[in-house]
Amino acid sequence: MLILSSVACDQRTPLTIAAMAWATAPLRSASGLLLRRAWLPLFAGAAISAGALASCGTQHAGGALSGQRPARALGAMRRISGCVADHGYPDRACTPGAVDPRVTQRNLAGTICQRGYTRGVRPPLRLTEPIKRERLAAYGFAGQPLRQFELDHLVALEIGGAPTSLANLWPEQRHGPDGASAKDRVERAARAAVCAGSIGVTEVQRAMARDWKALGARLGVRR
Repeated sequence: MLILSSVACDQRTPLTIAAMAWATAPLRSASGLLLRRAWLPLFAGAAISAGALASCGTQHAGGALSGQRPARALGAMRRISGCVADHGYPDRACTPGAVDPRVTQRNLAGTICQRGYTRGVRPPLRLTEPIKRERLAAYGFAGQPLRQFELDHLVALEIGGAPTSLANLWPEQRHGPDGASAKDRVERAARAAVCAGSIGVTEVQRAMARDWKALGARLGVRR
């Protein structure tokens, strides 16, 4: 078990705080070290102190699985264990949500509204599976079958959610009225609304992070 009491907050890389992190392309760390292209495991099962989480503020809180895409957290990620899910909602202290700042209102046609966008940004299963196990343990579901859960992006990739930030990842129940299928319908409706110009991307991102069910009701999604 690693206890991280201090972390680097280089603006050039979101690879700052992580329970499990990988670098997938050359990038420079805060110390200037060049990380070569490789799947490079950095921390396995790390425990992060509250002071370390606070030291980076919200922009990089939660770290990332990959050094390829930046992330901006929508709140402070205050802990990575002792998390409690509640009727389809993650623990906001553990999963505040995070967005990809590269997705903006001006470039929607070339990002989330472009066919195949999510396939291009979704991290591969071989990377997300270890994180899924870690998130299950963090939320008190250790030992339960993986197939009963989906590693969900709280702010969906379809609306510019951060693909690799731990602040945006949590174990969502697959089934039930508050499960993955219900949230997926809201995600599709949210993307359609943004791409139709009826709601702004920043507004819908924050609404989904705050209360995806309320967003679904606002968009007319039947439960």
